Amino acid sequence: MRISVWLALALLLFSALPTSAAAPRPKRQVIDYVFLIDTSGSMAGLPRGSGNNIIYPKLVALLKDFVADVGEGSNIFINNFDSGVKKTRLFRINGEEDIPRVQGYIGALKFNGNNTWLYSSLSKVIDQMAAYRRKHRDVDHLVLYYVYTDGEDNQRGGPSLKSVMDKYRRMRGKKDWLFFVNLGLRLKPAQVATSRRASASATFPKRPASSTRSSSSRRASRSSISEI
Repeated sequence: MRISVWLALALLLFSALPTSAAAPRPKRQVIDYVFLIDTSGSMAGLPRGSGNNIIYPKLVALLKDFVADVGEGSNIFINNFDSGVKKTRLFRINGEEDIPRVQGYIGALKFNGNNTWLYSSLSKVIDQMAAYRRKHRDVDHLVLYYVYTDGEDNQRGGPSLKSVMDKYRRMRGKKDWLFFVNLGLRLKPAQVATSRRASASATFPKRPASSTRSSSSRRASRSSISEI
């Protein structure tokens, strides 16, 4: 009888001891590939007689090849722009069977726009991705931005390169990267310096090493991303 009482007391005391909190589970990492593609007419050699080279077929082929290597579980955002961002499409890559849909969408892009509103378009995409990251806090996002253009920004009264790079610096995640791909466009030294000052991640190669406002403006950013 006395032994059973002592055992009961021991169990009671043991159950009252504080238990260590379980270590938080690390978040799953997702790579978001964000393409900002200039679809102005100059990419197709327009206007006629301008001397602009027809660049878009090589770019389309490059992008199709690029997305073929994107890993399972990644997201691909396709943004085409001329006078601002025209469309944003989100593709979730759950397996190799999803790749042809992305390649088909890229191949169907029309390069016939009239302007190159580069900086305001990039600013909008940065806002969209910040809103997307806030909405999907359950995963760790690594956002890789790729900007493809053959022309300089020509939007009157639009934001400056410096203001957009300052925004990127403030809003970027710790692991984000920003790549400018200049398709025949020679940037001025001051433009390169401004971009690089924004972040150590602002760079100019075609691709990285393989690796795995107001409330109304936030709502607009979220709603402008369409998933396919």
